[in-house]
Amino acid sequence: MPFDHLLSAHKQTLWLAPVVGSYLCLSSVGLLRQGESRRLTADLRDHPGAMHAVGAIAFFVGAALLSLHRHWATPPEIAVNLVAIWWTFEGAGMLLEPERLRSRFARSEAAKQLRVASLVSIPLGVYLLLVGLLGRAT
Repeated sequence: MPFDHLLSAHKQTLWLAPVVGSYLCLSSVGLLRQGESRRLTADLRDHPGAMHAVGAIAFFVGAALLSLHRHWATPPEIAVNLVAIWWTFEGAGMLLEPERLRSRFARSEAAKQLRVASLVSIPLGVYLLLVGLLGRAT
């Protein structure tokens, strides 16, 4: 098949892809619901402890994925690693610059930007789910 390489990956990637993909889909769909992204940005802005906890979790999960998943040969492997990098930087930003993020979350466009990011995350999440369901080990 001409698109086999899009679903071929190391067996570790085939195990991780649906986990990462499920999270991306579930969290993104949740944030697209009316008012959810606005509530999340307000909660993170108003509760520094929540910002720190979310940042710590995002950093730890992203860094752990990068440390354990060292495969970069196929599109699914690259996608899993790029999500891990995204989460690592997202968490690091929340830990290093919480005040800057809180002031950004105070702006009205922050919730809209979060919804746009969710729209990007859904197709990526679906792709990773398909990799986990239909993919073949290299």
